[in-house]
Amino acid sequence: MRCIKLAIGVTSGKIDVKKHAGDNPIFYIYEFCENGKYKLLKEIENTTPEEKKHADEKKMKGVISILGDIDIIVGGLMSPNFLNIRDKTSIQPIVSKISNIEEFFQELKLNFDHIYDLVEKRRNGERPREVPTLKKV
Repeated sequence: MRCIKLAIGVTSGKIDVKKHAGDNPIFYIYEFCENGKYKLLKEIENTTPEEKKHADEKKMKGVISILGDIDIIVGGLMSPNFLNIRDKTSIQPIVSKISNIEEFFQELKLNFDHIYDLVEKRRNGERPREVPTLKKV
C-alpha cells in the first residue's frame, strides 16, 4: 500500500489557514495511506527562532531540520519559503484551506494519486513546480 509521511503545522489542534507552516507552534507528523487511513506518529514543538525578516531561509532550514524524514509539509498559506522548499528540497509543500485535520485528510484521499505522483517524482530527484492547494469542494 502506498503511504506518505506529512508534517502539518497546527495551532490549537487545527491547521491555521492564515499562517505559514513555520509560524505554527506545533507540527503533527502523520503517516497517511491511499486507503484514507492515517496515524499520528508524533508531535514536534516548533523551536525555531522567529524570523528577523520575512522568508528568512534560516527559518526554513530550521523547520526542515526539526521535522526529519517527511514527504510533505502542510501550511495554511503559500510563502516564499514554500517555493524554496519546492525548488531546493525533496519535500512537497501543500497549502491547505481546510482547518479541520480530518476534513483535510478526506480531501487528501480524493487527490491521493496526484499528490503521490508529486512525492514519487521528488523521491526520484525531480522538483515539480506545483504546490497544490487543498480546499473543500
